[in-house]
Amino acid sequence: MFHDSQAVITGGSFNIFHGHRGLNLLQEATLPSAFHNSLHRSDPPKCHKHTREAILDKIMEWVRKKIDRDAFIMWLYGAAGAGKSAIAQTIAELCEEHKLLLASFFFFRADSLRSNSKKLVATIAYQVAVAIPGVRGVMEAVIDNDPHLLSRSLITQFTALIVDPLESLFENSLGEHPDLPNLIIIDGLDECKDGTQVQVLDMIFAVGKRSKFPFIFLVASRPELEISSALGDGKIREGLTRLPLDADITSLDDIKHFLQDKFDDIRLTHPIRSDLPSSWPSTKDIKTLVYKSSGQFIYASTVIKFVSSPRHRPDHRLEIILDLRRKGKDLPFAELDALYRYVLSSVEDSNTTVQIIATALTLSYGGDISILTGILDLSPSDIKLHLIDLGSLVKYEEHFLRILHASLGDFLFDQARSQELHIDRRSIHTKIIQAVLRECLRPQRTGDWSVYLMYPFDSLQYHCSKAELTPEFVAQIRHFPVREAFSQTSWLALLSAQAFVDFAKFISSLDIECADLISTRYLSEIDEALVFSLNLCPPPAIGAIMVLLLSGALDIHFSNGMVKSTFDEGANAILALHGLIFCGISDKMQWEILRSFIFYSLLTHSEDEGSALLHGFLSDPQRSQHHAVDNRMHNSTTKRCFSYIINRPLAHFPGIRDWATKSKRRPWLWRWRKRKAVITTSEVKWQQKQQVGCNKKFEPFWALLLALQYLPYLLNNATRSEELIAMAKTWPYRYHLPASLFPHDTKTAGNAVKHYLARFDGESEVEVGPPPMCGAHIEAEILGQK
Repeated sequence: MFHDSQAVITGGSFNIFHGHRGLNLLQEATLPSAFHNSLHRSDPPKCHKHTREAILDKIMEWVRKKIDRDAFIMWLYGAAGAGKSAIAQTIAELCEEHKLLLASFFFFRADSLRSNSKKLVATIAYQVAVAIPGVRGVMEAVIDNDPHLLSRSLITQFTALIVDPLESLFENSLGEHPDLPNLIIIDGLDECKDGTQVQVLDMIFAVGKRSKFPFIFLVASRPELEISSALGDGKIREGLTRLPLDADITSLDDIKHFLQDKFDDIRLTHPIRSDLPSSWPSTKDIKTLVYKSSGQFIYASTVIKFVSSPRHRPDHRLEIILDLRRKGKDLPFAELDALYRYVLSSVEDSNTTVQIIATALTLSYGGDISILTGILDLSPSDIKLHLIDLGSLVKYEEHFLRILHASLGDFLFDQARSQELHIDRRSIHTKIIQAVLRECLRPQRTGDWSVYLMYPFDSLQYHCSKAELTPEFVAQIRHFPVREAFSQTSWLALLSAQAFVDFAKFISSLDIECADLISTRYLSEIDEALVFSLNLCPPPAIGAIMVLLLSGALDIHFSNGMVKSTFDEGANAILALHGLIFCGISDKMQWEILRSFIFYSLLTHSEDEGSALLHGFLSDPQRSQHHAVDNRMHNSTTKRCFSYIINRPLAHFPGIRDWATKSKRRPWLWRWRKRKAVITTSEVKWQQKQQVGCNKKFEPFWALLLALQYLPYLLNNATRSEELIAMAKTWPYRYHLPASLFPHDTKTAGNAVKHYLARFDGESEVEVGPPPMCGAHIEAEILGQK
């Protein structure tokens, strides 16, 4: 007879008489501890009330054939601790209640019997015999005819023991039994460690495709390499539907609901409940715990188990969790730590792997692959291969490494928890700075500056404040050749200047020999590098950009409709217009240097600290030498801008001029002319491409607008100049091209002209209006007119 005291089987009766050898063999091969309702799993994880409702509903709709009718496999996958087993357990109980469950098998790596597939088919067959008594006789006969059947391949066992008997019953008794249960749940397939994970999936695929009985399989696992590769096969995808828990946007709300309910229970039932205020825990504490969970229920469950101990104060235990109280001998995350240690120890090179993860956790911008490769001296392929078996903890995306557990850093950086896997975070900060300084000395390839170098520079001081001052690191700081580093590329001198100034000032506060002298050398060589870059450019072009930077005119590019693309593209576009207004630029090196300053203006604002650095440099002749911005340079730039506006031949814009003069849109919808439009590149249909461009495709149109927007800034800071006064007196007020095309910008520029004349030309009879507005003030007025 079947007489296992550890098994609980419902949904049928099973009477076995002496002499039924086949059924006795099946009973001996069965693993009752893998049942969803086995006493071995006396407190199995399951979904808390009112959580995971969207996931559960979707699975039940699939089971009832309301969605994905062609799919006979549903793969439920997610990170370690995401709650896959709890969902599988809840579905098993729901389906058993509604007579939909045929069998279940829950793998478990810590159980030597449940961590392999040897008894998988026999266990499923036993449950089939209980759920559908009509197949017992056939099963017995099959085993009697082949007593070694249970030692054959998985597909042979499943076909002979389960498929054939059920097909026979299904075909002969369909009218009498139209609603036979057909769901088989296999949970924790990734914890099957005998190398048969793919064989199990092959078996499921073969059964689902060929059997006349409508089997459906719910398979829950982590997205480990072997399973992901097998389920990515083209044949399997035909019958597969996927349900990723990582994409469940309701998980954080569910965890918050779970924590609130459990803390309510603690306040009502704990032995010292009278000492717990109704406001405990605070909303901030709940938010912190939800964030730390990263959507993984194992973290929240571990917290509750630790805090709810009846032999300790719950409020004190929560403070330990939140690092507000010393742990002492308490190990609040023992279960979670065991999981992390198991997963990380299973990889081939755990040392390099944890270094990759620790670096991604330490970087302020996270796991940007381009940054990680530079710091760790690994290729993207190397990083991907090191992490290929860690799909349950991290997700390798095309350009980014996403850590799925926010608490993973707490584990790695706490030696008491991670033990042999521990990483000293100070060493990671040191490695980051060393990589940045090393990168400064590498000859740059085109485009590197916009991809890799920007992040490390603006974090030098932060990482240095957290770093370990090893003798090697101190020597690198002391002897770092600042001048050589800045000479590698001209743009480096500008884009990294503020970060290196902050770094130099921080060095003076370090407890190292000659710290002040090192800091002074850094600052001096930074100025020399900036001067070197400026010397490579023609005076009119570089002088104009320096004046525009100091006057704040380049701030308009924060909101200018012309620069809605990337910084790189925007810098190129603006520089091309500058070439028309101020000076032509042909040399490639000059172009790169000037573009760097434009790029810099797009990244900073005239009131930013980074912009203040350059302002101080340009205002001090001792630092910037002959590049210091003086009245002569400022007036010269203003004249060039003024000249471009008043001397543009009207032939450049004949069609636009006529259209603007006659347009019924004028002047109320003048902003329409600044918009970009979709341009079709070819009249031949199959060669057509659409791209975003300006309404008016030639640059002089946009150069005119830019000059009009710059002029108020320049005139507000200009000094007396007879040449400028003469130009101002020729300013056309009406029926002029700028007024037709850009009435608002022309009016603002005209007010600036009037004020300049009022300041420096006593004989001028001009009616002075309100002060001209620039930058944000212009934008505010525009918005106010809408």
